[in-house]
Amino acid sequence: MANKKYKVTVEINPGFCGVDVGGIQFANGEAEVADTRLISWFEEHDGYAVEEIGAKKTPKELLADEAAALGIDVPGKATAVEIEALIAAAKSGNNGE
Repeated sequence: MANKKYKVTVEINPGFCGVDVGGIQFANGEAEVADTRLISWFEEHDGYAVEEIGAKKTPKELLADEAAALGIDVPGKATAVEIEALIAAAKSGNNGE
C-alpha cells in the first residue's frame, strides 16, 4: 500500500518559509507531509489547511467547488442534482427568488 501524501498550507501566513511543527519545512506557505500523526495535528489546529495530494473528488464535490466559486451557499445535505440546479439558476440569473 502506497503512503498517502498531503499538502499542508499555512492560511494565516501564505508566504511562510521555515520549519514548523515536527520539523516540517514550509516554502511559500506550503509543505508536503506523509506522517499521519502530523497531519492530524495540522487538521486540529486553526490556521492550517490540509488536502490529500492526488485525491480524486466525487462529482458532488466538484459541483460543490463550482458552486462555491460562483458564490453559492450550498446546504450541507444537498444532493448533486440539487447543487446542479443551484448552479444553473445562478448562471441564468435566477437565484430562486
